[in-house]
Amino acid sequence: MQATLRLRSWRLWVSLRRVADMDGICSALGDDRHILMWDFDDTPISQVNTALRLVQITYDLPTIYVLESNAAGSYLAYCFPSKPWREAVKIVIDTQGVDWNFVRLSMIRGYFTLRISAKRGVLPKIMGHLNSPVKPEATVSDLQKAHHYETSKKR
Repeated sequence: MQATLRLRSWRLWVSLRRVADMDGICSALGDDRHILMWDFDDTPISQVNTALRLVQITYDLPTIYVLESNAAGSYLAYCFPSKPWREAVKIVIDTQGVDWNFVRLSMIRGYFTLRISAKRGVLPKIMGHLNSPVKPEATVSDLQKAHHYETSKKR
């Protein structure tokens, strides 16, 4: 439910919706460096793997880890290079099928965030990885912070 009221050059917008609290991991390594993260919705795993493999080869990236988010067709991916923010965003945007809402929110925040907590009672699970001879430049322990956020809760 939402309502909007406009008074001259001011607009008041009120929204009421169910939300769920989530925990995520952020891409920030410090000094404007980030790992890569992707979010795909309503995309078959074969298309996700193809898109990620293409960007992996194009940008000479290390191994990419693919997880099923919460239902068939929803996937997350992580990769551990250390890239300046602008370059990291370019690589993610160049990935076919990436969720544009994920990109938009990442641009607003200044870092990528992917959920690590359960959604509708389901934790993300590893689906596989795309091997690469390129060595990772970062590890999970290098990440600077977790992120607590809320998301709209589906009925």
